Amino acid sequence: MKIQFIIRGTSSDRETKIYSRFQIPEKGQVRVWTGFFTSPDNWSDSKQRCIPRDPFLKNINSSLDLISSELIREIATTQEVVDKVFCEKVIQNMFNRTVETDTSTLVGLQLKITKEAPTKVLFGKIGLTGSSVMRYKTFLGVLRSYDEYLGHEAKLNDLNKSWVDMFIFWMLNVKKYSENYAGRNVSRLRQLANEAVERGIKVHQYACVLKSFNQSPEQRIIHTLDKDEIDKLKNALDLPHFLHNTRKWLLIAIQTGNRVSDLLNLTPENFRVNKNGIMIADVFQKKTKTHVAIPIIDPLVKDIINVDFPHKISDQKFNSYLKELGKRVGIDEKVKGNKRVDNEYQTIEAPKYRFLSSHVARRTFATLAVERGIPIDRIMSITGHKNMDMFLKYVNKNKDKDYLAMEYLRYWDNGK
Repeated sequence: MKIQFIIRGTSSDRETKIYSRFQIPEKGQVRVWTGFFTSPDNWSDSKQRCIPRDPFLKNINSSLDLISSELIREIATTQEVVDKVFCEKVIQNMFNRTVETDTSTLVGLQLKITKEAPTKVLFGKIGLTGSSVMRYKTFLGVLRSYDEYLGHEAKLNDLNKSWVDMFIFWMLNVKKYSENYAGRNVSRLRQLANEAVERGIKVHQYACVLKSFNQSPEQRIIHTLDKDEIDKLKNALDLPHFLHNTRKWLLIAIQTGNRVSDLLNLTPENFRVNKNGIMIADVFQKKTKTHVAIPIIDPLVKDIINVDFPHKISDQKFNSYLKELGKRVGIDEKVKGNKRVDNEYQTIEAPKYRFLSSHVARRTFATLAVERGIPIDRIMSITGHKNMDMFLKYVNKNKDKDYLAMEYLRYWDNGK
């Protein structure tokens, strides 16, 4: 019997689970979570182990070796029915793990909150969006990974300044998370602490007033596509099928400004022609739970929607294919951007296609709208942003400053 180890997920800024995978006679393939997490940047698919860059990763590899040998031994000698549940128990017993129901621990409470998410009542509505549930699960993974690093389960009452400072140090210097991602996790830690207060669970008050952080405006690098680059996409016809499909989604994204979770769920039924002859995209935005109507202006995008609508793909494949698409069509201007290099976020200079993502399309929509002089509140009603600060993160900051200055002059002149 051979035990394989695999990971699910490709985002370098996220922890992903490590699974064991093997064949059980007469039952087929079984996949069981090992209880460990790692970043895809720290994983070797060929060796099916972490890249041993530091003692923590070496310890995970040692644990995977133990899991492999113990599963093989237990499956060969047990008189019980061998199934997924049996294998999960074997791994839990190896590391003396218990079912995480102790809500005095960070992991226990976060697990409980995650399980309750589908029935949580928020703003008068039942159930959180799929993306919100995924964020809960991702943060749960971060907390579990930190427990592994500490060697014990962290308690909510432990969250004094010293503990929080160490958690931030671990995120930035051990895990090499970006400042933005680490800052979001601090915000989620504060939310968890306040949730504990509401439930009457003892928690250190320091955690209830934590302040988040992110990159300074000087560090933030915004990428958008200009008119020439969009024309390259429009004129690129000799492409493999998967890139042709990606190209169509990208052009629709630039025209609608949708979040990727909304974009890739669009179908031809989302589009209609109103009484004035204007094509409209009717979109229900999952994150904000609002309906928006977006005019479709570009003739090529109209043709794609009417004649050659793209087939559905995952957001992971979309973001991966965008980089290959950009390389193929020549979006290769040397630009600066933030990338994970050697397990650490660095500002590097590279061809622009390396930084392409669904967010670039959304930012391009917002920037082009600003350049055309469309009032920001109208643009925000389509992008779904609730405040100006969040919106401005999506816009090329230099062009945006010019726009605001011209808007000021326009209103000044109208007031004469």
